[in-house]
Amino acid sequence: MRKRVTTNICSFLLIGSFIGAMVLPVQATAAVEDENAVVVQQAASPFQDVSPEDEAYAAIVWAKERGIISGYADSTFKPNASITEAQFAKMLVQFLGLKDEKGDIHKNTSASHWADSHYDSLAAYGTPLNAYFNNTLRNQAVTRGVVAQAIGYLTGNATSLSGSINFMLSQGITIGQNPRFEGKDLNKFFGSENYLTRAQVASFLYRMHNLELERAAGIAVGAYENKEALTLVAIANRGIRMLDNSLRRGELGSDAPPPKNEPVVNVNSAYIPMKKLMQKPELPNGCEIVSLTAVLNHYGYNVSKITMADQYLPKQAFSWKNGKRYGPDPYKAYAGNPRSTTSGWYSFAPPIVKAADNYMATQKNKMKAKDISGSSQKEILTYLNKGVPVVIWVTLDLSKPALNGQWYLSDSGKYYKAYTNLHAVVLTGYKDGIVGVMNPLRGQVTHNLNAFFKSYEELGKHALVLEKQ
Repeated sequence: MRKRVTTNICSFLLIGSFIGAMVLPVQATAAVEDENAVVVQQAASPFQDVSPEDEAYAAIVWAKERGIISGYADSTFKPNASITEAQFAKMLVQFLGLKDEKGDIHKNTSASHWADSHYDSLAAYGTPLNAYFNNTLRNQAVTRGVVAQAIGYLTGNATSLSGSINFMLSQGITIGQNPRFEGKDLNKFFGSENYLTRAQVASFLYRMHNLELERAAGIAVGAYENKEALTLVAIANRGIRMLDNSLRRGELGSDAPPPKNEPVVNVNSAYIPMKKLMQKPELPNGCEIVSLTAVLNHYGYNVSKITMADQYLPKQAFSWKNGKRYGPDPYKAYAGNPRSTTSGWYSFAPPIVKAADNYMATQKNKMKAKDISGSSQKEILTYLNKGVPVVIWVTLDLSKPALNGQWYLSDSGKYYKAYTNLHAVVLTGYKDGIVGVMNPLRGQVTHNLNAFFKSYEELGKHALVLEKQ
């Protein structure tokens, strides 16, 4: 009997470096499991690159006979090629017999795509996918996690990545990919961020056929019935939001149609090359001033993080009175000392703006620091479009803000609850639902755009830029 995996383990998002003009993550660890188990052998191959000896042979023959796959013009199937999200969308629609009868979603580009009707069909069910509104994403390889969420949602009533993986494991649709993580890390065991081959998806669907899992069910049918009278775009947006943060690449769509007979002009990417500047070991709690220093260095100012922290950053030490700890308002001064691992806390944008102004007072060629706290996501990205990097406050791992510290404000005596996972980074670019970041603790990294801005908003929308005077 197959061992059922039911552990629900949260995955930690770690995406590849933001290098050059935003390179998206590549294939993760190599597969250990062979997904392509044979159930029945067929007599003749429909494709010249698929042999009866291939382990996915029966699945590919079945998929061809059902019209789920058609192959390429050169009579090949390319079984070992990574499958794109659009190709997967077509196979899923054909397998489940979904109809395109709810209208058309308005994409962020007026250009047509061969899979438009398939995405319209899946949108009507609120299927978790990334590329409803982005042709570029449609042509990129789809991850195992996205495939699991789409299948788990449509046929297993699952609304999370872990629930979808456990559904597929319990049904025998997959046996996982990395056995050494079994019982330890569900996402690594399944290989959520790895890509799938065309043959592997055919095998998934063939097993589902043998299990009679060939109809949309549960909450997916409820979404299709649309008793809330939502627009098709709104239902598709719900599907995008359902994707796990570690998998989400797509941006939400708009109900407004593109202007007729007019090209849609979108600035959909920006990249600002910036050298990394690490805060440790000298400034273990100095992410804000180090991020500012990185931006100053980017603009050609030859100043060190130590000089900025020691000479220009407004700081205030903690003190004790009648058994109570007193400290500054983070809007007015840095709390503690960024050199300290125990008494260094943080500040918001105003003290960092003041540090920049203090430094600029010593320079001939001056720039002006501007507190842009409260700016919307669109406004922040507009700065990047202009080539302006943004110092921005988020949490360390983009998780919920944690208020586990406290002191009394020295100037007012008010009790202050302090964040313990606050972090400041430099936002340097974005593309296809990914943002590039110079992180003083980790160097050049990327994050899911929606998750990044959600953290920015939950923390209170703190940000600043440097502008020429």
